[in-house]
Amino acid sequence: MMGIAQPTREEQNRKGCDKMAVRNRQNQQSDHKNESLLKKLTKMSTVSLILGVLTLLTGMAYLVYRFFSERAYREKWKDYEDCGLM
Repeated sequence: MMGIAQPTREEQNRKGCDKMAVRNRQNQQSDHKNESLLKKLTKMSTVSLILGVLTLLTGMAYLVYRFFSERAYREKWKDYEDCGLM
């Protein structure tokens, strides 16, 4: 039974510290990846919001243009409707 050497307390502590250092590095790398992913998602959300607003504004501008265009057309041909030509 004497052939198997048990690691000393100092060796156990050193191994434990090494494992903790590896975990800390992994956590830091993971945190860095999470931060970059969050920044990327934030940029994508901002771009999506801007594009959505631009789409809505373009649609509204088209509807306003169409309304005034139809109104001008009706006003132009109003006199002919009164004559019975339409």
